[in-house]
Amino acid sequence: MQTFGAGHLRPRFLSIRASVVAPSVREQRFLQVYCRRIRAARKGHHGWTQADIARALGIAERTYRRYETVTGLPHHLVAEFCAITGASMNALLALPSPTENAAYCAPRLRPYQG
Repeated sequence: MQTFGAGHLRPRFLSIRASVVAPSVREQRFLQVYCRRIRAARKGHHGWTQADIARALGIAERTYRRYETVTGLPHHLVAEFCAITGASMNALLALPSPTENAAYCAPRLRPYQG
């Protein structure tokens, strides 16, 4: 605390910038696999569209689209999503299998154009 003038106290605010830490490769792979599993669960449930699932979850379609492609479902929606789609929570949240990992680790080769 700093004193200003006739005994007035004013808190000293520290300027702390939050450092952004990039996710590890393992975290990125898990998120990619998680998003694919969400998409597969939705499509496997009678071919529901993103709009159908968003409506059932009570969220905007744009928000659900982001969950399915970029960020994954937040923890508070996972149980409800599994109840709607009939997907197993264990299967949805399991670590990527070796075959799923291989799909993301494989080098992107171009055909030889001699």
